[in-house]
Amino acid sequence: MDLVAVFNGDKGRVEKGFTLANDQVAPFLVISPASTNYLERLDQELRRDRQFQYLPENQADTTFQNALFVSRIIRRYHFHSVVLVTDNYHMPRAYILLRLQLAGTDTKIFACPVETRPLATNPFMWSTLQKKRIYNEMAEFWGSALEMLKYRFSGEVSENGLKKNPVLSFFRGLLLFKIESERARGR
Repeated sequence: MDLVAVFNGDKGRVEKGFTLANDQVAPFLVISPASTNYLERLDQELRRDRQFQYLPENQADTTFQNALFVSRIIRRYHFHSVVLVTDNYHMPRAYILLRLQLAGTDTKIFACPVETRPLATNPFMWSTLQKKRIYNEMAEFWGSALEMLKYRFSGEVSENGLKKNPVLSFFRGLLLFKIESERARGR
């Protein structure tokens, strides 16, 4: 493996990616996005004891941008294998977007989903909250696809993706379930 790539979000994602790099799965780790100060805190909090190198990426605001900026790093360093770390429910969208950004390369992507919110193998056993998360991810995929198309035509990366577009914000409000954060629910 050449790189461990974490699409930042829940703390479990970052911890898993850090552990993989610390266990020498790959010599490089990118957390998208992460500031230098954040990475220094990680080294202290998670007790870095191995020699791996951080590759900085602190620009991404959306999942599409995670994929875009991480793919640029992969291309710049000519990496051929990457371990993609994100939540289990988020992995399909993250994987597809990264795969699309790496089209035309021989880079292999290995999914390493983090079971921060375990899903039963039988969808009929999923909780209402889990169903809402999966539904939101499917709906968000189309927003990511629109953001990718806009980028392909304009070559510009929008601040906050398309979330500030009033028309899309209206549809997001209509289509997406409002889900409380884990912290807000006392977990």
